[in-house]
Amino acid sequence: MATITLNYNARNSKALKLLEYIRSLDFIKIEEESYDDDFVKKIEQSRKEVREGKSVAINPDDLWK
Repeated sequence: MATITLNYNARNSKALKLLEYIRSLDFIKIEEESYDDDFVKKIEQSRKEVREGKSVAINPDDLWK
């Protein structure tokens, strides 16, 4: 068995049609990776805190100036 990793733009209609076709093949097994729920919650909480002014966003381009 071989493994192939696909990186694609989820907004691209041709890529989505290709994935739809691949999923229709009975000899292909697809394992989709997803982010850990706790990780996603931490990121969303951080974004919320930035919007509410509870934290400071730092521009990495200005970090060493």
